Amino acid sequence: MFMSYLCASLSIFKERKLKYNHFIAPGLSLFLLNGCFDVDDSGNAEIAQAIQNQTQAIASQNQQNTVTFRGLVTNALDGNAVSSALVTVKLGSKTIVENLAATNGQFEVANLLPNSDIEVIITSENNTLLQRAFFLNTGDATSGNVTRDFGTFSVSEPLELDITVLNQGTGLAFERLEFNAFSHVGTSSTFNQYKHTSSYDADMGVYKISIPKNISTDIRANLDFNGDGDIDFRPESNNNLSGLNLIIRDANNLESSTLYVNEVVDPAISNIEYRISLLDNAANTITGAMFSVDDINNSGVRSSFDNNTQQYVVNARFENSIELTMPAFESDGVNYQSASIRVFRDGTGQLRVNTTNASGNCCYNIDDTATISLALQPRVVANNNNLEVVFSSSQVNSTDSSYTALYSRPISLRSNSVSLRNRNGVNFLRGNESDSDLVLPGTTVVTFGTEIPIKAELSLNDTRLKVTPTSAITVPGNYQYDIAELGIKGTTTIVNPSGDSLSFVHRAENQAFDINDVRLDNGNFTTNGNTIVTTNTANEASNSQNFDRSAYLYFPASIDSLKNFTLRKVNVVSDGISRTNINTFNVVSDGNVNVGRVALLRVAANENVQIDRFGPSVILGTAQGDTPFIYRVSSSEFLSDNLVGSENSVSYEYAFETKSGEVKTGTITLPVQ
Repeated sequence: MFMSYLCASLSIFKERKLKYNHFIAPGLSLFLLNGCFDVDDSGNAEIAQAIQNQTQAIASQNQQNTVTFRGLVTNALDGNAVSSALVTVKLGSKTIVENLAATNGQFEVANLLPNSDIEVIITSENNTLLQRAFFLNTGDATSGNVTRDFGTFSVSEPLELDITVLNQGTGLAFERLEFNAFSHVGTSSTFNQYKHTSSYDADMGVYKISIPKNISTDIRANLDFNGDGDIDFRPESNNNLSGLNLIIRDANNLESSTLYVNEVVDPAISNIEYRISLLDNAANTITGAMFSVDDINNSGVRSSFDNNTQQYVVNARFENSIELTMPAFESDGVNYQSASIRVFRDGTGQLRVNTTNASGNCCYNIDDTATISLALQPRVVANNNNLEVVFSSSQVNSTDSSYTALYSRPISLRSNSVSLRNRNGVNFLRGNESDSDLVLPGTTVVTFGTEIPIKAELSLNDTRLKVTPTSAITVPGNYQYDIAELGIKGTTTIVNPSGDSLSFVHRAENQAFDINDVRLDNGNFTTNGNTIVTTNTANEASNSQNFDRSAYLYFPASIDSLKNFTLRKVNVVSDGISRTNINTFNVVSDGNVNVGRVALLRVAANENVQIDRFGPSVILGTAQGDTPFIYRVSSSEFLSDNLVGSENSVSYEYAFETKSGEVKTGTITLPVQ
């Protein structure tokens, strides 16, 4: 039997690979004040239980601390204190204070839990002030009661704004809108409860909305009625368009507003005849060439030659833009380089023509007609060792993630010419997987950067290169196509032209998000109190203990498909003891993911893990399987596994919006794994 103080016990923990390092920092100052206590080192479970008891004592002490906060309600017009106002304070779904009268603008609220998100709602009798919500956090309270001054709460009298919206095509009132404005301060998943929303007066054909008169406020109304991600009506002025919304900026400076909208009509796909004169520098017709079109509206369209007019003729379907590609060719002993002609609508009612790798005028406008006449002067191959990139994809094909490049001359591929790599890809090599590697049993090596199998195809006289992954890309990450050494056909020259590589990001935007895929894990190498992986790759036993550690929220890659996602922590159960704890997590905001990405490796606690080089963080000890890409954020809770008879869980209110506009809300309780 070995007796020691807790200080010494912590070092024993490390030696025994209990990995309790994260416990020390949060309670270190309290630990030093309380001193060390004797622990009977008859087993890891007894030590862990002693620390658990100490943690609960500290938590109980923290729960006795409170925060008193005070503030001053001011008028946004002049910054002076208001004569009267009513203050309501909410903690989660609970109303702590309701309609507290502010005296000369001053108010004070006591006995609030520390580190909790609260809602402060300012109103007034007789609606002389427009309701405004403030989302705050009470902050720390390390001992007893802490008084905190939150400064001023600026509010305003209401302004009723009349908005008339007319369909410019019909001249009739447009009735399909709902205008919303927001004046809240701070962030919370409940912000929609405090928005200012319009009503519609059908008799007058007018939208009415109340907004704060002296606070800068924009008003918005959604113009994407079918949820396809595109607006269905366009305002007359682009100044009134923001994303998918009709917007009136600084609407508080107006008393009324009249707007016009037009229905968005998809451009018709037309059958167009392109007639191309291919000329040398003496304006003589060059024969032997070929033009092609391959795009979403045209597959494998090739030109014919009109002997009467001495023109190349392409009949193709045209929507907004088209690329006419001419591969390199030989005519009458002269070698000509590849070239391309791009024709597109430029918004002026005319068509814009841009040529690439050709002589003469590169850019000009033409009329939008059913027959389009073009002229092109190709470049002669002057340097037998020169190869140029005429065109390369600026983004991958949305269907198959393929990449295309067009070269000035026919090329040949070598074994190392083309590659596709996931720069964030994670490789796990375990010591017991193979006898032919240098990784010993008991060790797992983590490397970054994954080669993706591809197929490369040449076409158009071997001037057009198309590279496609052999299997669909499913793992999110940063990818890069690299084109290395290429041969110039008909020569022994090997070149590496610039401008034919492409980096792109693959996100899980097409994967449907399910709130039930979110996990809460403390990473203590156990789940349900049992060791997750009982032996390492050297077949050595590993026996982990269930103890408190920082619990993290884990989100699937499918949150990439969301526009907004907010979690609001409302309740925590720690070893069967329930407590209210309000905290808000803005996981996704306006399509931007605000939490970090990590990789997960499932190994025993006594596995030696070696990370080859810098890359995404690799997390050990979770109950999740090997995962190359997952999002996570701290729950700000210190918890052990959820057990029968000893619940450990966190409850959240959630609200998320998909990029197609679908909104879902609810409550979820996550047990700690």
